[in-house]
Amino acid sequence: MKIDRFLSERDNLKAENRLLKFAIVLIGVAVFIQGFFTYMALRYQKVVLVPAVVDRRIEISGKEASPEYVKLFSRYALNLLMNYTPATADSQFQELLSLTSPGFYPKLKAALDEMLESIRTLHITSVYHLQRLTLDPEKRLIEAIGVNTQWSAETKIKSGRVKHLIRYRIADGRFQIDGIEQEDID
Repeated sequence: MKIDRFLSERDNLKAENRLLKFAIVLIGVAVFIQGFFTYMALRYQKVVLVPAVVDRRIEISGKEASPEYVKLFSRYALNLLMNYTPATADSQFQELLSLTSPGFYPKLKAALDEMLESIRTLHITSVYHLQRLTLDPEKRLIEAIGVNTQWSAETKIKSGRVKHLIRYRIADGRFQIDGIEQEDID
């Protein structure tokens, strides 16, 4: 009688052991499948950023960006370059330099340092109102026309239309300025 009971308990333990092994294998397969699908989901994910000033869809991928993205950063760069006071010019110019390509950085830094010295010495304040912004994606060129007014203390120094030609590139999804030319129109 004890042998039958022992054999019955042993068979039950073996059956329970097989069931637990099967459950472990099943959980392992489920984890593997979940890992695979998680990897696939990460590969095809998109990050959508919607800053407060963006009211249109913008797309960025590697070396290409939508025209809206380029125009947004062009307006931002022009704002940093052309709207300043003696107190804000240095920080704005530093931020503008962060948008430049490595090849154009030294040239722009030298020009901005010279401009900053004049701004501090003469206490110049500048206001720029953008009127037209056109983009040529093939040439990677932006043409911006606007009105610039400058004051020294409370005396108006200059007021007139200004044209900017901005050469740019998109490197790893980042807008980078490759060149800026400014010319007075009137």
